[in-house]
Amino acid sequence: MTKTKLIKNKQKNKVYTTIAVVGEGLTEHLYFNGLRGYEKSNFENMKVSFKPDKPPAKGRKCTEILQEAKCLIIDYDFVFCILDNDTIINCDKNLINYEESLNELKSFCRDYGLETGDKINIYIFLENLTSIDMINKNQKAIFILKNMPCLEFWYFLHFNGSALYHDKCSNVVNLLKDKKYLPGYSKSSKYYKKNIYSTLKSKLPDAITNAKSINEQRITDPDRDLSYSDLYILFHFLGIS
Repeated sequence: MTKTKLIKNKQKNKVYTTIAVVGEGLTEHLYFNGLRGYEKSNFENMKVSFKPDKPPAKGRKCTEILQEAKCLIIDYDFVFCILDNDTIINCDKNLINYEESLNELKSFCRDYGLETGDKINIYIFLENLTSIDMINKNQKAIFILKNMPCLEFWYFLHFNGSALYHDKCSNVVNLLKDKKYLPGYSKSSKYYKKNIYSTLKSKLPDAITNAKSINEQRITDPDRDLSYSDLYILFHFLGIS
C-alpha cells in the first residue's frame, strides 16, 4: 500500500476512515469541540480529529491552515480546511498569499500522485465542486471550505436563509445579537461554555438547507457577491443532519 491510499485503522475488527478538520481560531475550536462531544455516537466508523488540539492563542492565517493540510493528508484519509473568507479578501496581500499557498498545495498533491501513482484530490466549491455527488470517497482528499465572511454566518443560517453580502464578521455578529438569534453572543470562551453546537443543533437541518440554496445561487450567478457557508459539505461527509 502506498502512502496516499486510504488509511484504514483497524481496531477490534473494525475499519475506520480517518478525518481531520482544521480551523483557524478560537470559535472554530470551541464549535467543533462541542460537535465532537454531541455527535460522538455518529463517529463509530470514523476517527475524526479537530485541529488544533488546544484553543489557539490567536487566529491562524489561512496560509498556515493550508500548510498544515499538506502534512495531515499523509496520515489522514480526508482533511477539511475551514477558512474565513473575509480575512482572505480584505487586502490584496492576503489574497495573493492565499492563492500562492493554494497553488503550492495543489502542486504538492499533483507531485505526490506522480511519485506514487495515487492521487490526492483537492475540492473547492465552484472551482471543481458543484455537487456533493462529485466527491470521490475512495481517494484521499483535501477540502477547502469557506465561510463568507466567517463562521458566524454558518450560525446565522440556522435561523435565516438570507444571502445578503457581509464583508465583515462584525456585521454578522451584530445580526446574531440584534435579531435575538443568539442573545449576548460573543467570540469568547465564556460565551461558548454553554456549548453553542448543542444550542444550534435543532436548527441544523435549516442551516444545511439554507447553505445549499445559497451555493446553488453561486453556481447560477458566480459574479454576484453573496455571503455563504460551505460547511454543509462537511456535515454531509460526517453523516450528520
